[in-house]
Amino acid sequence: MIVTPNRGSLFKVLLFAIMLGALLYYVVEMRPLARKEIMGWASDEEVAVPALAPADPATLFKADFFIDYRLERERVRGEQLELLREIINSPNTDETTRKEANLRWLRIAADIGRENEIENLLRAKGFEDAVAFIYDSAVVVVMKAKDLTQIEAARVAEIVTKCTGVRAEAISVIIKPQ
Repeated sequence: MIVTPNRGSLFKVLLFAIMLGALLYYVVEMRPLARKEIMGWASDEEVAVPALAPADPATLFKADFFIDYRLERERVRGEQLELLREIINSPNTDETTRKEANLRWLRIAADIGRENEIENLLRAKGFEDAVAFIYDSAVVVVMKAKDLTQIEAARVAEIVTKCTGVRAEAISVIIKPQ
């Protein structure tokens, strides 16, 4: 017996693959650093290597705004996605609500990717660190810097506009010295 998938199941598989890819990227690229810096999770071998040991052991447990923000953003997004999954999979959900939940799921997945892209591009352009949060019609970027020149602010706005399509007037850049 040969089973042919319908459009709905293909859509769900594609959506799952996109979310899994985004999660794997985050886990591989970002999560190991966060665990080491915030929680102090390092194996005995890592602690024993002088090049990896911090100059001041207290800095290992020092909270970092940018890491904390990313972890909190991940937690909130995970809760949103879990709620959407429950709505999508519930037999009591009508088709219109299910479609809206699927669209919202896709928007969250796209936002996750664009936020990561913005943050990585800003670091690639020489900025120390940044976190981005995409709203429906605006973007907020928190930059790790003492100050920003007009030229640097324009570069940030240009990167955000290219990644999101949001106009420069709808982009807020906040300076957070660490």
